[in-house]
Amino acid sequence: MFQVIRNSAHIAGQLRLAVHLGKYVLEELSTVDEAEPLDNIVGSARNVYVLIRAARAGMEHQRDARKAPSPLLEYAYNETTNAWNLARIPVDRSHDGLPRAQYLNEAIRSLRQAIEIVERVLQVYR
Repeated sequence: MFQVIRNSAHIAGQLRLAVHLGKYVLEELSTVDEAEPLDNIVGSARNVYVLIRAARAGMEHQRDARKAPSPLLEYAYNETTNAWNLARIPVDRSHDGLPRAQYLNEAIRSLRQAIEIVERVLQVYR
């Protein structure tokens, strides 16, 4: 699941799984009780980040193996990089000492954007 493989079907599967898990994490972040610890949710958010990172690395291997650039692959790689950076926020900011409400707002916003980007990538990357 988290392996870096340059097979397009495997990469697309990682991205689909990241979207599925990301939507679950969004639901959890949106409905978490004030007293409930965030550790399990952050752990799931970390898995979303790792899936996107692995897919991005697989795309990078594909780019390196090509003799001529592919505009669709470049688009998918660049957008996946954007999603990867956004998916880091719920993980990285969880230990910044932010007020809980501020953390939740930032985590939800960035993860929602990351999911939207990955869904767009999946429209062209199969």
